[in-house]
Amino acid sequence: MLGYSRKHAAWLLGDIAVHKGRVVEPNAEEYFEFGKLSAKLASPERPLEIRYDPDRVATQWLDDLWTAYGPKGVVVLAFFMMAVFAVQIRSRDGSLGFLEITGLPGAGKSTLVESLWRLLGRADFEGLDPVKTSAAGLARELVKFSNLPVGLIESGREDDRNHSKKFDPNELLVLFNGRSPRTIGRRSGGYETDSQPFQGALYLMQNERISAIPAVLERLMSLHFDKAHFSEAGREAASRFKQMPLADVSGTIIHVARKEDAYLTTHTAKFNHHLKDMRRRVDGLENDRVILNHSQLAAAIETLPVLFPNTRPEWLAEALKLVDAMAIDRQQSTGGDHPIVAAFWENVEHLLNRESDSDHELGKSINHHRKPDEKIAINLPDYEARCRNAGLSPPNLDLLKKHLRTSKSRRWLETKGVNCADGKSRKCWVFQIPASERGPFV
Repeated sequence: MLGYSRKHAAWLLGDIAVHKGRVVEPNAEEYFEFGKLSAKLASPERPLEIRYDPDRVATQWLDDLWTAYGPKGVVVLAFFMMAVFAVQIRSRDGSLGFLEITGLPGAGKSTLVESLWRLLGRADFEGLDPVKTSAAGLARELVKFSNLPVGLIESGREDDRNHSKKFDPNELLVLFNGRSPRTIGRRSGGYETDSQPFQGALYLMQNERISAIPAVLERLMSLHFDKAHFSEAGREAASRFKQMPLADVSGTIIHVARKEDAYLTTHTAKFNHHLKDMRRRVDGLENDRVILNHSQLAAAIETLPVLFPNTRPEWLAEALKLVDAMAIDRQQSTGGDHPIVAAFWENVEHLLNRESDSDHELGKSINHHRKPDEKIAINLPDYEARCRNAGLSPPNLDLLKKHLRTSKSRRWLETKGVNCADGKSRKCWVFQIPASERGPFV
């Protein structure tokens, strides 16, 4: 396994290792010696190309990271650095939250992640697409690295193509506590099995948020990228950040691992602070698991100066505000509808509030059901047209259809032809209005 070895308390990173703050080179037989213990990587695979200079750690890229990505860049950087200590943090807290990175193509998320991987010695890599591998292959990829980020890209893709197989994000649940993603039998003729634990830090990167059971959703820390931060200076900074020579920055992971004691001491202190303080400072935040996950991330942000002393305090302050906003957003998303469904109901509410009392009787209401106090029937093409006329931004209807059946605030009943008040029949999505909302639409 490439990365951290619990048995040896050391990072085995190919042709170089780190043990208790000390760099270790392999001996003539390619073994690393740690006192009375020795270790050798079983696999010849060397995805990390690390060039380490003990007298120099490149940090000039921090200014470009901030200029190009602002606090979102700092949050992702903090997660990547926390991943280098995933085993230790999961041992301390019992779990480690997943980072979900979303955004439309061109928003810069892939460039950011690929650039951060260069700090860990891996070029031209952003993650693994789980749709393009078998279940056994995916399980192998998840357990082959320790104390490194593990990325699944486009795992929540929402298109109409018929893939030969679909990836179920609910399968990620076991990774939160570091459990094995797959148990296999040994070729021994007996009943022995192997269950390799997950020892990395998981991030998911796709265009839209994943749709999963609440237990998975509350384990996510979601960060959305858009083009609002774009500027000419930002584009130039992102270009410089992306073009960092691997030889100049790949040794960063060694410098980080060598600061194990200082990092974990500071991270633990900051984590304990945020675990107590986040509930107080973020109004309405109550979900214990959400607080736990985001406290780990907030602590990772405040521990960045241990690794990179030229990190500026104002950067950290902005990033911490963002994490607080991520926490309350995650709590709301976990207990309610998928964001695209929530936006749908917000638009429907807005359109209904614009109607007069007689619109339903005249067949002019967006709710085509004949019992509008009990049920609501929406024709999606009609909904889209009304949104545009009202200056609202309608969602992608193909994407909306995939999630409407999961509506929690108004339970989906069926999709069928409805005889409307104007005498016409329209294909509508029919939902149950909760008893607590009977009467005016809320």
